[in-house]
Amino acid sequence: MLNDTIVFENQRNQEILTLVFDVFTAKDIDPKLYKEVKQICMDFAQRTNRKNNETWLKLGHLSKEDFLYYIGHSGKTGNGIGTAVVERALALLVSKYILMQDDFFGLQKVYYPNTNYLQYLHRNRLVTNLLFGYRSIIPRYRSSVFKIIHHTKEGDQHIGTGFLLGVTVENEIKQIIITNKHVVENAESVEVLDAENKPITFGEPELSENEDLALIPLPVKLDCTTFLFNLDIVVMEEIITMGYPSVPRTKDSYQVCHRGEINSEIEDYYGHSLFLFSSKTSSGNSGSPILDPLGRVVGIVTEELFDPNEFMKKGKLPYYAGIPSKVIVEFLSEKLKVQFS
Repeated sequence: MLNDTIVFENQRNQEILTLVFDVFTAKDIDPKLYKEVKQICMDFAQRTNRKNNETWLKLGHLSKEDFLYYIGHSGKTGNGIGTAVVERALALLVSKYILMQDDFFGLQKVYYPNTNYLQYLHRNRLVTNLLFGYRSIIPRYRSSVFKIIHHTKEGDQHIGTGFLLGVTVENEIKQIIITNKHVVENAESVEVLDAENKPITFGEPELSENEDLALIPLPVKLDCTTFLFNLDIVVMEEIITMGYPSVPRTKDSYQVCHRGEINSEIEDYYGHSLFLFSSKTSSGNSGSPILDPLGRVVGIVTEELFDPNEFMKKGKLPYYAGIPSKVIVEFLSEKLKVQFS
């Protein structure tokens, strides 16, 4: 059985998935479309004397057959539409909890929106992230992840990463960049570069007293998508990191993405709340956002937990640690008294 991710890599099938989503969720997010779909399908049910269909439609439930009839009647697809792909699309939407499914006495499967979750996704513009995953998330947020160059007093430079947030301060929406404290602390000077290696204007960084966190204010808003937070840490949930690790034998630090999963929640010797994750990191990844399958920030890359002596004696390999989003939110609440936009 083909993986749904593979099925919907095809552009035509992506268009069908989007169309299935639009029609089956119209009740909650597009009343005008829903009125049209319901009227066309109700007329068909009444003409063909399908009483069950009328009952389902009155409840806001649609079947695959309703969808196919509506599509054919409305002329929304020029070259027809494959039933198997529609079935795959419906199965995917059910598996991702966008749609709920009922089967009335085995007669016919009908579907209806999972209202609260759907409205959350729609309100926060996360639908495309959920439907198409990291191949949609990565290009969408590429411009929202920044290279930070730390120039030392000795003339050396170190690379770090930061990412863009939108926050509401005193009823005004502002943008800030979040990074690690160690990325900017004690620098002779700092540069912040966008994904095209162009410098951006920023204000004086503000550092956390107790956590490896810093915020960089932006005086001018950037035309980039701001990240949202996910405050829940779920062990074995898939994640990706986006950042600027140092890569041997390359001309520059390039934006690199790594896939992994969350492995555990821990506390270090100093009482800091951290979590372990498995995606590869390197110097330069400090400050990288750690993203869940919806593209929300579950944490920030902070350090490699590694003891050279333990490695030499027992072969103990490093673990990679992130600071949870809830700690970032606490830091921002203390510094800015913010609400998140």
